[in-house]
Amino acid sequence: MKRIALIVLLILSLTISSNRVSAQEYQPFPTKCAKWEVYRCFYFYQPGWHDKYTLTLDGSDTIYNGDTYKKINIIQHHLPGTIYDSLHASIFFGGMREVNKKIYIFQIWASVDTMPQLVYDFTKTNVGDTIYTKALAGSKTLYGHLVTSVDSVLVGKKYHKRLHLQEPKNTFNTEYWIEGIGSSMGLPWATFWSITDNSYDLSCFNTTHKVVYENPNPTFGMCAGTLPVISCDSSSDCDTVNNCHLKMSVIQSANKLESSQDSAKYQWLDCNSMLPLNGDTNQTFTAIKNGSYAVIVEKEGCVDTSQCVELMGLGMENDINSQFKIYPVPSNGKLFVELREVYNVVSTEIMTVQGQLVQSTSFKNSDHIELTLPDLNGVYILRVIAGEDVGVYRLVKE
Repeated sequence: MKRIALIVLLILSLTISSNRVSAQEYQPFPTKCAKWEVYRCFYFYQPGWHDKYTLTLDGSDTIYNGDTYKKINIIQHHLPGTIYDSLHASIFFGGMREVNKKIYIFQIWASVDTMPQLVYDFTKTNVGDTIYTKALAGSKTLYGHLVTSVDSVLVGKKYHKRLHLQEPKNTFNTEYWIEGIGSSMGLPWATFWSITDNSYDLSCFNTTHKVVYENPNPTFGMCAGTLPVISCDSSSDCDTVNNCHLKMSVIQSANKLESSQDSAKYQWLDCNSMLPLNGDTNQTFTAIKNGSYAVIVEKEGCVDTSQCVELMGLGMENDINSQFKIYPVPSNGKLFVELREVYNVVSTEIMTVQGQLVQSTSFKNSDHIELTLPDLNGVYILRVIAGEDVGVYRLVKE
């Protein structure tokens, strides 16, 4: 039981560490296969009335003042569920481009100002920083956003940094910015609340046929009476438009799994917990114990997860827990193995999590052995062969 508890704590520690690291990696805005769904109320609307706007980015380009932007289209659904319900066709909204963590947007739709404006700036993201951007509303005013707190939220399978912002002069104006998504008021409407008498609320963010983020706390600040019921739409035709197809099959050879998609980013998962396996980010993955595994593949803005593959009969970390004792885990360099009986020959192998052998040793007439781990910190696999007993363990060198 103690060993099981240690393993669980180790996995949780690795997972939390991985999440924290992931949250610190900047997550860029999408360049194709993306959709933002936004709800909007006017203060003079009837109770329960609202509009829904859907902004889509299919990956096609548009040129403005000599610069290339990603084209954005918009669909307006006016007063859904009422006698005035009307769904408008998709029309050209404007464009978005990202340069060094700064997001520029221009809009043709419903705007007196068609010039590109700096709408997001993620170069200053520490608590106490003030970020200055403009609004898409014909104003040349720079609006200040005071960063009051910083955390991260799960978007699909990745953690994205989130900023809580307030305007220094109007502290009642508050919003969230999420890297790779935009404002809690919707992609083009950051700062918009400051100069209008209505509210926009991001409800859902979609990539490649999947809803990867749903706003848990829309403000619905100007909505009267019955609030809108959010229903995220995962449909999209961007895959067809952009040939956004990933090869998601997994090739199995014994306990080795390989993604069929080349030249991509990979993250292998434990399907039982749906948690990422720390350090397993290569195209191939070598399982050390029975279980069910899948891989997340990301390439050119497309992200998908494979079917789970069940592996059985690996004999990993199984029948010999009462005979072998491994400590300390994690280790700063020295590792001890207690065998609890004398074996004529004991062999050990230390491998990377990708299955590459980095060290092998052999001992005679031993009931305990001492190992020196490789110099490079990280996660390793230890295989101990003592007579007919074999055990495989995940180690951490720090």
